[in-house]
Amino acid sequence: MRAFGALSLFWAVAFDRVTGECAGGSTTLTTEGCSGCDSYDLCVGFTSASSCSGSGCVTDGDCTYECLTVDETATTLIVLVVFGDYESDEEVAARAAGDYDDAELSGSGYSDYTSAWPWVNNNQVTTIGTVDLSSSVATFMISGGNSSMEYPKSKVAEVTLGPDLISSDTSVTEVVLHNLNLENQVDSLPDLMPSSVKTLNIGNGLIQSFPTALSAMSSLQELYMDMNYVTSVNTSEVIDVLTYLSLQQNNLDSFTAVFPNLQYLYLNDNSFTSIPAAIYEHSKLTELYLTGNSFASFRFTQDEIDFLANLIVLGLESTDFSVDLTCDESKKTVVHDVTVCLSVESDAGTGSTSSVGSTINGGTTSGGGTTSSGGTTSSGGTTSSGGTTSSGASGTTGTTTSSGSSSSISVGAIIGIICAVVVVFAVGIGLFFYCRRQKKANGDKLVETNELAGNYLASDTDGRSGGHTYAGSTISGASTGMPSGNPAGIATAQLRPMAGKDCAPALRDLVDRCLVHDPAKRPTAPAIAYELRRMQKEIIGSK
Repeated sequence: MRAFGALSLFWAVAFDRVTGECAGGSTTLTTEGCSGCDSYDLCVGFTSASSCSGSGCVTDGDCTYECLTVDETATTLIVLVVFGDYESDEEVAARAAGDYDDAELSGSGYSDYTSAWPWVNNNQVTTIGTVDLSSSVATFMISGGNSSMEYPKSKVAEVTLGPDLISSDTSVTEVVLHNLNLENQVDSLPDLMPSSVKTLNIGNGLIQSFPTALSAMSSLQELYMDMNYVTSVNTSEVIDVLTYLSLQQNNLDSFTAVFPNLQYLYLNDNSFTSIPAAIYEHSKLTELYLTGNSFASFRFTQDEIDFLANLIVLGLESTDFSVDLTCDESKKTVVHDVTVCLSVESDAGTGSTSSVGSTINGGTTSGGGTTSSGGTTSSGGTTSSGGTTSSGASGTTGTTTSSGSSSSISVGAIIGIICAVVVVFAVGIGLFFYCRRQKKANGDKLVETNELAGNYLASDTDGRSGGHTYAGSTISGASTGMPSGNPAGIATAQLRPMAGKDCAPALRDLVDRCLVHDPAKRPTAPAIAYELRRMQKEIIGSK
């Protein structure tokens, strides 16, 4: 019997009779008021003996308790909430998509632990009240289902956690609450648990956003949030004390937060198309896991490569990239068994100084000329597009100038340049074929290509099928020798813009990937925006 003394027992029985409830009632699992059960046993209370059908039914006065035995010497307590009829909206959608079915849930992969741990059925119990734990317990778990394993994403039990739960059980350092609907309860968890908790697992909990309220848990070091529905972790959503964070199998496509003490980060099986820039700011990180994403570029700066190489563990494979590895052999480097490409931006500072014109806008310079904002010079000439001029002697490395003044280029300008390349290409090709038809019909000599395109397109002078260039980009296949019957080449990707040698490598790579024939292989809009922001950041940092 619970050893709280005769006075405590009297008040517990008196309270039950006054309120008409036994323990927490027939829908609440608790240790409070379980006067007919042993110390630390969980119970469900009934006012009628006939209502209790379990094997542990004990009648005490006007109340009957279904007592669930707990070993008070054990260091771990697992409470199982066996699935009932409840289905979340996410589960309905997952079943409709064929993600899983009842056969999978009842398969051998989920061991039945109901004979080893106390359990209730979710059709009966909908609340878990205060649980008084033995001082031996260091790990406390409530798991939906008849197993302590994580079930398929979205398969959860629906229970309300009481306002105190285990808040006074200071011996507990690890808490697992998984396969439970925590969407509207996660922010209240700090009030339900003792400050001694160092590890918290809230996997498969239908959680939609990163729970910054957990920062109130002063001892928390490890947070597991696998198989939820979080889409982003922003700069304001930081828990400073965390050393371990697992967000596997969420819906993440943005991660801008920097956790100052983080050492282990798991981002497997999310929706990233590039490694978030914020990752490289985690100075204490030793292990990073990224498999199961679909990265759109193999290109990394030297600083990024150095960061990844210095990790003790990097979970990344070549199959995690949605594009082919395309770069010069001299630019290839191996990082933790994965071959990547060294981005030329990381070489800035060797040779001529980097600038808006030479590294981003794709200006073409020969003979040591200076270029800004896509201007073209030769033999030491100087071009400037915003009233700022500078000179460079022919045959020297020259000095570059930035557009307008020393201000950095905007992302809008970069996007505008890419659009201009595509538009000029389309206009030039259209005019080209129009003139070819005119030549065939009238026998007139084909007008010069640079006249057709208003001097924006410069044709090959040797008549080979090389192409036209604009702002450092070359339009291949548009030579004067192409027959007029080849417009289908545009639709079949045989005729497409190709970046010229003077175009910035990062921009050249982005243009190439944007214009691949297979739409499925083109980078997404967020991926393009991220890479453009990164280019802008590197330009600003180089000044």
